[in-house]
Amino acid sequence: MSDYPRVLVLTGYGFNQTCGGSITLTNLFRDWPKDKLAIMFSDHNENDPKIVEKTLRLQRKLFIPYINIGIPWNTQKAIKTNKTKINYNKKSLRQKSVFLFRSLLRKVFNGLGITAVLTKYPLSFDVTQFCNSFKPEVLYTHLGGVAVAALTLELMGKYDIPTVIHIMDDYPSNIYRTGLMSSFVRKKMNSQLDTLFKNAAVCMGICEAMCKEYRERYGVEFIPFHNPVHPCFEKKYDNNSISKTKDSIVAIYSGRVSWGVVESLKDICKAFIELKQNNDKQHIFFKIYTNDVGSVISQHPFFASLPSNVEIEEVPQNTFEVASLFKNSDLLILPVEFQEESIKAIRLSMPTKVPAYMASGTPILLYGPQKVPFVADAAKRGWAHVVGSQANLLQSLKDLIENQGLKNNIVKTAIDISSKEFNYEIVQERFIKELKRASSSSFE
Repeated sequence: MSDYPRVLVLTGYGFNQTCGGSITLTNLFRDWPKDKLAIMFSDHNENDPKIVEKTLRLQRKLFIPYINIGIPWNTQKAIKTNKTKINYNKKSLRQKSVFLFRSLLRKVFNGLGITAVLTKYPLSFDVTQFCNSFKPEVLYTHLGGVAVAALTLELMGKYDIPTVIHIMDDYPSNIYRTGLMSSFVRKKMNSQLDTLFKNAAVCMGICEAMCKEYRERYGVEFIPFHNPVHPCFEKKYDNNSISKTKDSIVAIYSGRVSWGVVESLKDICKAFIELKQNNDKQHIFFKIYTNDVGSVISQHPFFASLPSNVEIEEVPQNTFEVASLFKNSDLLILPVEFQEESIKAIRLSMPTKVPAYMASGTPILLYGPQKVPFVADAAKRGWAHVVGSQANLLQSLKDLIENQGLKNNIVKTAIDISSKEFNYEIVQERFIKELKRASSSSFE
């Protein structure tokens, strides 16, 4: 246990299974001693008590220029109230005035594009008391925006604490792009990042493609750390375990249904519909597992009227159930959109599910452009069957369903790569080593 430093985690989300970042966070710290782990977070979801017990939910406040009074902003209570907007007519005059004032401020500041620099997580009494009580040896943060970066800088200055920065996606290239004063916000963000990266004990990226570009962009070393594969997802390669052509085929996609994937996911749904219509020898199903299905359907009506062989349902929150889905399906689907805006947004990322997909022993079909590095990597190394155009999608699905040799090669390659690059014990050992190195670092 002495090998584990006392780590204070600072993120927008928590230790749970609600998004890719939270899953990665959970797996990296899954075996950390509870007495040496604490988290300050802003997510309205709770933390898994099996992972962490010492928690503090941050309160975000908006500070109006020249008035040093913080107004609670996007707190858990405010989020629920804004979503429901219950009984507006029954509110008191004071409540209505506050509601209208907040709505007006939100519209004005969003229109100017300056909400990010006016809202922050203050270094409050609760925060300092939490830090003083825990006495961290390392501050580990995922950043993700100006507010978390600002609090990170304040904590580094107040406690002179070695900091590990782990970037999940290339948000510096993609956020704060709207509003009259957005260029000012980006300038502030880049200034923060330059300071943070230069003074961090360790900088990490989500994959080698990101680390390579960030080394050149920021002039500091970045080390790749992706989501390690939980052992329950791992399956040893067995040439006889790959499904032969059979009467019923089940393909699945597990993950969010939003920007970056939704249009390609629609193409895949249409291909499975056509595949069923042209095939009377097999029952072919495509199942989409995601969070908040109701919200997905309301935002994307396409998924409200799917045929009988295409289904959308809630993803299980239990890791072992998700692993069972991956290992017992016949095909895993990985969609990436072809629009330039989407390519730019995800270019330096790799989906959290990729290592688990690889380890599952189920062949992967990756539908997306090779302008994205992880798509190009899949095509080059063969851990997935890559389809680069809608015109080839239907035939590629047929090939992957019917071609036993193709399936065997993909599965063998994917398992081999996963066992070397995303093995739970190997990644954990490297991760502990880097945080221990950070805890022993000092700054002049």
